[in-house]
Amino acid sequence: MCKHIFCSEKQWVRDMEALDYKEDAQRLQALGLYDEALPLMLRSVRLRENSHTLCLSLSELAELYLDMLKHEEAEEAARRMLAEAHRYDTNRQQAIAMAILSDVDKQKKSGLRHGLQVQLHGLRSKTDLNGRRGTLLGVSPDRTRYLLIIDGRKLAARRKNMHIEAPPDD
Repeated sequence: MCKHIFCSEKQWVRDMEALDYKEDAQRLQALGLYDEALPLMLRSVRLRENSHTLCLSLSELAELYLDMLKHEEAEEAARRMLAEAHRYDTNRQQAIAMAILSDVDKQKKSGLRHGLQVQLHGLRSKTDLNGRRGTLLGVSPDRTRYLLIIDGRKLAARRKNMHIEAPPDD
């Protein structure tokens, strides 16, 4: 019995550490700093591997991947949620996972994905950026724009101001 209590206490400590990582990751996510948030969120998931709260971390990871326009990774996290849903509140966890999968499908249909090359056009306030090419990083935290990197500089642009570059021929 003591062994079981010790294991429970040990898992509780890991869950609290995972919560700290998750909260730090979500603060960064809210600022659009997805690349900085991702390692923290992944650490949160690893710490909860044997916990009944694993699905919670997986859903948070999937949401971060959605913000990053990383469709396959978000889908993988949601499918893992479906497999792990038996741990706690099965029906609710399955419903959350299915909602994430629906969001992944919607994002895929948009044609926008992480790393996609785009060209800016029609900008009124930063006209010097018209014609410039950048790399898509994700959705802005307010969901009204997309985050790009152009010449090492991060900025946000509306969908209407981006032209998707043709992918290179294989």
